[in-house]
Amino acid sequence: MRPNERVIRRLHANAKLVFFNIIIATFLVSFVALSILLIHPTLGPVAAGITGIPAALLAVGTVGYALWRYLSEAYILTEDRLLVRTGIVRRCLTSIDLDDIEAVSSDVDLVDRLLGFGTLIIDSRDSSVTVLRDIAQVQRAYVELTALLVSREKPPVLEEICA
Repeated sequence: MRPNERVIRRLHANAKLVFFNIIIATFLVSFVALSILLIHPTLGPVAAGITGIPAALLAVGTVGYALWRYLSEAYILTEDRLLVRTGIVRRCLTSIDLDDIEAVSSDVDLVDRLLGFGTLIIDSRDSSVTVLRDIAQVQRAYVELTALLVSREKPPVLEEICA
């Protein structure tokens, strides 16, 4: 951060994403366990271990992936720029000057709306696109970023040419 740079908003991948994946993982493990008990009640703990361990690993992987995304992506909106921080082991910080942002849009599908998050899409003047996924309260972030961009627009300079 630059000295005297004021932070407008800190954006992060929604923590509900991790919670949603925990629910999916719980249902997955429960479904496999019940299936084993209903289909092969006589096979005992060996069959439960053979099918239950991969289901548990898949559940841990699902939750781990969501947690990794939550911890590895963060965004800071200041009055002059947008900072995009990615990575856990190897940190990368990208700075996008607000004057270089051409357009901002948001994408919220039905599941995103139910869980309270969405995606911000930022088009830059150099034709690059930055996608901020799973942002909590995406509409509020969209309004704040758009208001910052509008307040930074400079009125056109009128030139008078006299011949």
